[in-house]
Amino acid sequence: MFETLDVLIFTLGLTECWRATNDGAVFPLPPGAVASETRDSGCEFVNFTVAEVVRDLRRFLDKLAEVNKPARVILTVSPVPIIATYERRHALVASTYTKSVLRVAADEVTRSHNRQCFYFPSYELIVGNFHRGRYVDKDLRGVTQEGLDHLMRLFLRHYYDRAPETGHNAAALREADRMSKIVCEEERLAG
Repeated sequence: MFETLDVLIFTLGLTECWRATNDGAVFPLPPGAVASETRDSGCEFVNFTVAEVVRDLRRFLDKLAEVNKPARVILTVSPVPIIATYERRHALVASTYTKSVLRVAADEVTRSHNRQCFYFPSYELIVGNFHRGRYVDKDLRGVTQEGLDHLMRLFLRHYYDRAPETGHNAAALREADRMSKIVCEEERLAG
Protein backbone atom coordinates (compact mmCIF):
# COMPACT_ATOMS: atom_id res chain seq x y z
CA MET A 1 0.00 0.00 0.00
CA PHE A 2 2.75 2.48 0.90
CA GLU A 3 4.47 1.91 -2.44
CA THR A 4 1.39 2.81 -4.50
CA LEU A 5 -0.67 5.31 -2.50
CA ASP A 6 -1.07 8.90 -3.62
CA VAL A 7 -2.27 10.39 -0.33
CA LEU A 8 -2.35 8.99 3.19
CA ILE A 9 -4.63 10.67 5.71
CA PHE A 10 -3.36 9.99 9.20
CA THR A 11 -5.26 11.06 12.31
CA LEU A 12 -3.20 11.45 15.46
CA GLY A 13 -5.24 10.45 18.49
CA LEU A 14 -3.26 9.41 21.58
CA THR A 15 0.11 9.90 23.20
CA GLU A 16 -0.47 7.28 25.92
CA CYS A 17 0.38 3.69 25.12
CA TRP A 18 2.05 0.53 26.31
CA ARG A 19 5.47 -0.43 24.97
CA ALA A 20 7.10 -3.86 25.00
CA THR A 21 10.35 -3.65 26.91
CA ASN A 22 12.01 -6.35 24.80
CA ASP A 23 11.46 -4.95 21.28
CA GLY A 24 9.81 -1.52 21.60
CA ALA A 25 6.52 -2.59 19.97
CA VAL A 26 3.73 -0.18 20.91
CA PHE A 27 0.15 -1.06 21.88
CA PRO A 28 -2.80 1.31 22.42
CA LEU A 29 -4.22 -0.81 25.26
CA PRO A 30 -2.63 -2.32 28.34
CA PRO A 31 -1.66 -5.97 27.99
CA GLY A 32 -4.58 -8.21 28.91
CA ALA A 33 -7.25 -5.53 28.38
CA VAL A 34 -8.69 -7.22 25.29
CA ALA A 35 -6.78 -10.45 24.66
CA SER A 36 -6.08 -13.15 27.21
CA GLU A 37 -2.48 -12.03 27.60
CA THR A 38 -1.50 -11.27 31.19
CA ARG A 39 -0.42 -7.86 32.45
CA ASP A 40 3.02 -9.28 33.33
CA SER A 41 4.02 -9.33 29.69
CA GLY A 42 7.07 -7.09 29.79
CA CYS A 43 5.27 -3.89 28.84
CA GLU A 44 5.65 -0.42 30.26
CA PHE A 45 3.34 2.59 30.18
CA VAL A 46 4.57 5.48 28.02
CA ASN A 47 3.16 8.93 27.43
CA PHE A 48 5.01 10.34 24.44
CA THR A 49 6.45 13.85 24.36
CA VAL A 50 6.37 16.28 21.46
CA ALA A 51 9.97 15.39 20.58
CA GLU A 52 9.18 11.66 20.49
CA VAL A 53 6.08 12.10 18.32
CA VAL A 54 7.98 14.41 15.95
CA ARG A 55 10.85 11.92 15.72
CA ASP A 56 8.51 9.04 14.91
CA LEU A 57 6.50 11.00 12.34
CA ARG A 58 9.65 12.23 10.61
CA ARG A 59 11.03 8.69 10.54
CA PHE A 60 7.80 7.45 8.98
CA LEU A 61 7.77 10.23 6.36
CA ASP A 62 11.38 9.54 5.45
CA LYS A 63 10.69 5.81 5.05
CA LEU A 64 7.56 6.53 3.01
CA ALA A 65 9.59 8.77 0.68
CA GLU A 66 12.12 5.96 0.20
CA VAL A 67 9.45 3.68 -1.28
CA ASN A 68 7.12 6.32 -2.78
CA LYS A 69 8.68 9.72 -3.40
CA PRO A 70 5.52 11.45 -4.73
CA ALA A 71 3.30 10.24 -1.85
CA ARG A 72 1.71 12.97 0.26
CA VAL A 73 0.46 12.78 3.84
CA ILE A 74 -2.33 14.78 5.40
CA LEU A 75 -2.13 14.87 9.18
CA THR A 76 -5.09 15.59 11.42
CA VAL A 77 -5.56 15.53 15.18
CA SER A 78 -8.59 13.72 16.51
CA PRO A 79 -11.01 16.07 18.27
CA VAL A 80 -12.28 13.21 20.44
CA PRO A 81 -10.97 13.54 24.02
CA ILE A 82 -9.56 10.54 25.85
CA ILE A 83 -11.86 8.66 28.25
CA ALA A 84 -9.30 7.64 30.83
CA THR A 85 -5.62 7.86 31.63
CA TYR A 86 -3.12 5.60 33.34
CA GLU A 87 -1.39 8.63 34.83
CA ARG A 88 -2.21 9.99 38.27
CA ARG A 89 -4.14 13.01 37.05
CA HIS A 90 -7.62 13.78 35.83
CA ALA A 91 -8.55 12.57 32.34
CA LEU A 92 -9.38 16.17 31.32
CA VAL A 93 -5.82 17.27 32.06
CA ALA A 94 -4.42 14.16 30.38
CA SER A 95 -6.58 14.75 27.31
CA THR A 96 -5.44 18.37 27.03
CA TYR A 97 -1.83 17.21 27.22
CA THR A 98 -2.38 14.57 24.55
CA LYS A 99 -4.09 16.87 22.07
CA SER A 100 -1.56 19.65 22.69
CA VAL A 101 1.40 17.36 22.10
CA LEU A 102 -0.13 15.95 18.92
CA ARG A 103 -1.06 19.37 17.54
CA VAL A 104 2.42 20.81 18.17
CA ALA A 105 4.06 17.70 16.70
CA ALA A 106 1.86 17.89 13.60
CA ASP A 107 2.82 21.53 13.16
CA GLU A 108 6.54 20.86 13.51
CA VAL A 109 6.42 17.98 11.05
CA THR A 110 4.34 19.77 8.41
CA ARG A 111 6.70 22.75 8.57
CA SER A 112 9.79 20.58 8.10
CA HIS A 113 8.20 18.35 5.41
CA ASN A 114 6.09 21.05 3.73
CA ARG A 115 6.20 19.47 0.27
CA GLN A 116 5.29 16.01 1.51
CA CYS A 117 3.06 16.58 4.54
CA PHE A 118 0.09 18.87 5.16
CA TYR A 119 -2.22 19.55 8.10
CA PHE A 120 -6.03 19.56 7.99
CA PRO A 121 -7.51 21.30 11.07
CA SER A 122 -10.23 18.81 12.04
CA TYR A 123 -9.37 19.27 15.72
CA GLU A 124 -9.73 23.03 15.59
CA LEU A 125 -12.87 22.93 13.48
CA ILE A 126 -14.67 20.68 15.96
CA VAL A 127 -13.49 21.92 19.38
CA GLY A 128 -13.03 25.60 18.52
CA ASN A 129 -15.26 27.90 20.53
CA PHE A 130 -16.40 29.88 17.49
CA HIS A 131 -19.26 27.44 16.76
CA ARG A 132 -20.41 27.35 20.41
CA GLY A 133 -20.04 23.59 20.82
CA ARG A 134 -22.62 22.59 18.23
CA TYR A 135 -20.22 20.09 16.60
CA VAL A 136 -19.71 18.10 19.82
CA ASP A 137 -22.24 15.38 20.75
CA LYS A 138 -24.22 15.45 23.96
CA ASP A 139 -21.81 12.89 25.43
CA LEU A 140 -19.07 15.56 25.10
CA ARG A 141 -16.87 13.12 23.14
CA GLY A 142 -18.40 12.36 19.77
CA VAL A 143 -18.71 14.59 16.74
CA THR A 144 -22.20 15.53 15.55
CA GLN A 145 -23.33 14.75 12.01
CA GLU A 146 -23.39 18.52 11.36
CA GLY A 147 -19.74 18.72 12.44
CA LEU A 148 -18.75 15.74 10.29
CA ASP A 149 -20.56 17.23 7.27
CA HIS A 150 -18.79 20.56 7.84
CA LEU A 151 -15.39 18.84 8.03
CA MET A 152 -16.01 16.87 4.86
CA ARG A 153 -17.21 19.95 2.93
CA LEU A 154 -14.05 21.81 3.91
CA PHE A 155 -11.79 18.84 3.30
CA LEU A 156 -13.22 18.23 -0.16
CA ARG A 157 -13.06 21.93 -1.01
CA HIS A 158 -9.37 22.15 -0.11
CA TYR A 159 -7.98 18.70 -0.94
CA TYR A 160 -10.13 17.12 -3.61
CA ASP A 161 -8.80 17.53 -7.15
CA ARG A 162 -12.16 18.47 -8.67
CA ALA A 163 -15.29 20.10 -7.33
CA PRO A 164 -17.91 17.52 -6.35
CA GLU A 165 -21.04 17.91 -8.45
CA THR A 166 -23.46 18.18 -5.53
CA GLY A 167 -21.21 20.03 -3.12
CA HIS A 168 -20.24 16.71 -1.54
CA ASN A 169 -18.51 13.63 -2.78
CA ALA A 170 -21.05 10.95 -1.85
CA ALA A 171 -18.50 8.13 -1.64
CA ALA A 172 -16.18 10.19 0.57
CA LEU A 173 -19.05 11.17 2.86
CA ARG A 174 -20.19 7.53 3.17
CA GLU A 175 -16.66 6.46 4.03
CA ALA A 176 -16.29 9.26 6.59
CA ASP A 177 -19.59 8.27 8.17
CA ARG A 178 -18.49 4.60 8.33
CA MET A 179 -15.15 5.57 9.87
CA SER A 180 -16.82 7.80 12.47
CA LYS A 181 -18.68 4.75 13.82
CA ILE A 182 -15.51 2.75 14.51
CA VAL A 183 -15.04 2.24 18.21
CA CYS A 184 -11.70 3.44 19.49
CA GLU A 185 -9.54 1.24 21.67
CA GLU A 186 -10.23 3.23 24.84
CA GLU A 187 -13.94 2.57 24.62
CA ARG A 188 -13.21 -1.14 25.00
CA LEU A 189 -11.78 -0.37 28.44
CA ALA A 190 -14.77 1.76 29.47
CA GLY A 191 -17.33 -0.87 28.40
